[in-house]
Amino acid sequence: MRYLMPRRGTTALLRLAGPGVVLAVAVIPAAAASTAATRTGPATAATVTAGRAAAARPGGPGQARRAARPAYPVPGLAPGLSARSSLPRTGWSRPAAAGPRYTLTAITTNLAGKPDTGAWVLVCNADDSRRYCGGKTVKSSAARFRLPTGHYWALALFTELAHGKTTAGHMVVLPQFTVSGDRTARLAESAATSKITMVTPRPATRLDTTIDFQRTAAAGPETDFAVGAGARVPLWISPTRHRTSAGTLRFGTQQWLASPPGGGTAYLYDLAYQSAGVIPAQRHRVRPGGLAAVHERFYGAAGSAGSSEPDAWFPHEIVGATGSPHGFRVRVPGRRIDYFTANPAIVWDGNYASASGSETDLGRTFRPGERLTDDWGRYPLHPAAAVSRTGAASPVPVIPSATRLGNLLAVDVTPFTDSTPGHLSYGFSPPTGAKPTGSFEIDQDGKKIAAGNAGAYGPGGPHVTLGRRPSVIRFALTAARTGPDYPLSARSHTVWAWRSRRAPETTLPTGWACVLPGTARTTRHCSVQPMMTLGYQVAGLALNGSARPGRQALAITAGHLPLAAAARVTQVRAQVSFDDGRHWHSTAVTRHGSRYLASYTAPAGSYVTLRTTARDAAQGRVTETITRAYRIRG
Repeated sequence: MRYLMPRRGTTALLRLAGPGVVLAVAVIPAAAASTAATRTGPATAATVTAGRAAAARPGGPGQARRAARPAYPVPGLAPGLSARSSLPRTGWSRPAAAGPRYTLTAITTNLAGKPDTGAWVLVCNADDSRRYCGGKTVKSSAARFRLPTGHYWALALFTELAHGKTTAGHMVVLPQFTVSGDRTARLAESAATSKITMVTPRPATRLDTTIDFQRTAAAGPETDFAVGAGARVPLWISPTRHRTSAGTLRFGTQQWLASPPGGGTAYLYDLAYQSAGVIPAQRHRVRPGGLAAVHERFYGAAGSAGSSEPDAWFPHEIVGATGSPHGFRVRVPGRRIDYFTANPAIVWDGNYASASGSETDLGRTFRPGERLTDDWGRYPLHPAAAVSRTGAASPVPVIPSATRLGNLLAVDVTPFTDSTPGHLSYGFSPPTGAKPTGSFEIDQDGKKIAAGNAGAYGPGGPHVTLGRRPSVIRFALTAARTGPDYPLSARSHTVWAWRSRRAPETTLPTGWACVLPGTARTTRHCSVQPMMTLGYQVAGLALNGSARPGRQALAITAGHLPLAAAARVTQVRAQVSFDDGRHWHSTAVTRHGSRYLASYTAPAGSYVTLRTTARDAAQGRVTETITRAYRIRG
């Protein structure tokens, strides 16, 4: 099963997350956890702290995830089926709840109508979830709960086994009932009559299925319950007809289906549906007009097996359940068509992982009928900034790549990233392959105030205390990775400079946030620094990162971080080298609207090393050198 992770809430995030997203729950991969460090500079007393809550790095393919309460696993499930809930392990129960308590006996029966032992039952108060909300594993065909009077709801998760393996999962929901004395609630597995099925326009085989069930009470925290099942385990649900009178009910399901092996370009259906109020029958006939088609292109100079894992985020979702921890296989370099459920209320994120590199997407939405192209790992790779393509609908608060909170400066750009807005690599903490190395330096008005190992700080980058007066900030970042898997874009050196000042009245829009250093909390009362950005696209680049010899056309995009007070770009220059930087050649750069085109001639069998400089009208600048950015065939 893919990891089941929590989503929205106040400060926590537990999914394998990409950079640029808020992270706070204790379950973080060891490679992702960064320890707070404090350093004092010579005369400036600059304080540098690791951004502990800024992002998570994956132990496998991962995506951006929604901040939330922790998720807690349902115990005792056999392999092939997994479930988590958003309530604490001990459940919620307010000791001070007034009035008598009564016994609710939850009796479970199997498909044959006989007493069932081993099902997991969850019972929660629908008037105020803090009065009672908790789950138990059924023993001797019944589970007993001591409850105050009120409205309640319940669900039961049944597991079908054959020879010790899970063959099906059945989920039965009682959307609402009243407890005013001792009573019995019967949960029959046979009530789960609707198999989650998605009928696709093209032939496809089921890979994974998930359920997201959310029940809110009239007061108190909402409860999310997520179930995930692998390719060989169908999920069944009990449909409901009547809407609840206390609180709300939401039900979502997601399924991934793959094209048959062999023949043509592979395709993947990424389908998601959500309902509110009731749980309808779960046979979905997928209409082509309700899909968006995305032509995924996976770049990699070193051929290998890779994986890619799209995932949907429903509105209000708290706990996510998804498929294989290894994602869905792709060949790198390679292509795949993804057909997404196109619903503006659903945010999709994704990832790409291979020997050549790994990236995550911070989220996007689709419109019905869209036809798009998405490039993963396209060379040149370079340090990139966090970009939100979903705004206020972002599944996580996106952390701008350079911010100022009072006098506290935080800088976090991510090396080895392609130029697709919204993509970010895993930087110095890749899920696989050799660990990159790097260094950084921060200067204020020409004086070094912080420097060190860029990889040691991990998520969030360094936080540095500046003086109160306006000043010129210079940030330099060097990143490198070695080994046969990284013949291209394996080293970069980038230097930024901009004018910085306090902006105490600035508030970021919804969907963005800054991290309070040393804590799991975030704030929107901070400002984005006017740091410049660069993007590249080599015309005619093959999926293995090579281009034909002769005349080259390199499109360059120069701009600033999203939300920054951006000055006009005044100059873009580019140089190229065909001997790893020993000799440099100027290029002809022409402006075409907001883009710049660099033209030059590259000899056969060479590697193109790039050096790009951009300036703006506010004395901001960036100079970036990418060693062996891409290859020339021949």
